[in-house]
Amino acid sequence: MLFKHGLAGLTHKAAGGNTISSITGSPTNTTFSGDEIYEWNASGSFTADASFTIRALRVGGGGSGAVGSDVDEPYGGGGGGAGAFADASFSAVSGQTYTVTVGAGGAAITTLVTDGNNGGASGITVGTNAPGNIVGGGGGGGAAGATAPGLSGASGGGGSRDGIGGTATAGFAGGTASGLNGAGGGGSGSVGLQGTGGAPYDAGDGGNGTTSDITGTTLTYAEGGGGGGDNFTASQSGGIGGSAGTGGQGAGTTSSYVAGAGDDGRGSGGGGAAGVNDSGKGGDGVVIIRFTP
Repeated sequence: MLFKHGLAGLTHKAAGGNTISSITGSPTNTTFSGDEIYEWNASGSFTADASFTIRALRVGGGGSGAVGSDVDEPYGGGGGGAGAFADASFSAVSGQTYTVTVGAGGAAITTLVTDGNNGGASGITVGTNAPGNIVGGGGGGGAAGATAPGLSGASGGGGSRDGIGGTATAGFAGGTASGLNGAGGGGSGSVGLQGTGGAPYDAGDGGNGTTSDITGTTLTYAEGGGGGGDNFTASQSGGIGGSAGTGGQGAGTTSSYVAGAGDDGRGSGGGGAAGVNDSGKGGDGVVIIRFTP
C-alpha cells in the first residue's frame, strides 16, 4: 500500500537508523512496502544520517519539438528527444550532503523554421559515491536549409525535411524524416519513427520509454515526442509521443491541431509542429530516491 505525507520537519527519523535530514527542494515523501520514497520535481539536497544503500531514479529533461515552415515547402518539425534514464543504487555515506538537480524540459518554440531546445541535466552530485548527472534530450529539427536534422542529446530529436535524426548519448536516435513530415524524437527504449514522404503522409511517432517501479507503481519515463505533420496535406495529424503517450503529440496542419508537451516528471520529448502552431515543450525531469529505514 502507498502512503503519502508531508515533510513535517527537516529530518525523517526511522527505527532502523537509515535516515536523511536537511532536506531541501520540497520533495514529495511517500512510503511503500516499508520503504521511504522521496521525489524531487525541483532541485534541492539531502544529508545521509547513516551509511546505507539508496536506490535512485534520475531522468533528464526532454527536448522540445521544432516548428517547421508554412511557406514554399510547408514541412512539419521533428519531435523532441527524451532525457536520459538511469535507475540504480549507490552507497550513501553518513554525514555527506548530496545535491539534487532536476533538469527542465526544453522550452517550446514559437518561431517558424526553428529547431527545438535541448532538455537539462538531472542527477545527484557532490556527496561521496554520488551517481552524478545524466543529460537531457535533444530538440527536434526544423531549421532552414536543404535538410533539417534533429539535435543530439540523451536521445536525439527527430529530423524534418529529409533530415536525419539526432544522435543519442544514452538512449536512442531520433527518426530520420522522409519528405515534409517531421520524424519522432528518440526515446530511452527505442528510436523515433520516420515520417513518410508519400501517402498516407504520416508524421513519425516518438520512440518508446523505459519503465520503473521505484514509486511502488510501474510508470513509463523518457519517451520521444511525435513529429509535426506537414502543412501541405489537408487535415494532416502529427505523430504520437511514444507507446505510453508521455511524449508530446505532434501538431498537424491547421490551427486546431496543438502540439503536446512532454509530461513533466517523466522527461519525455515535446511534439513537433507545422508552421501554423507552436511546438510542445519538453517534459521536466525527475529525481526519486528509495531506501529501507
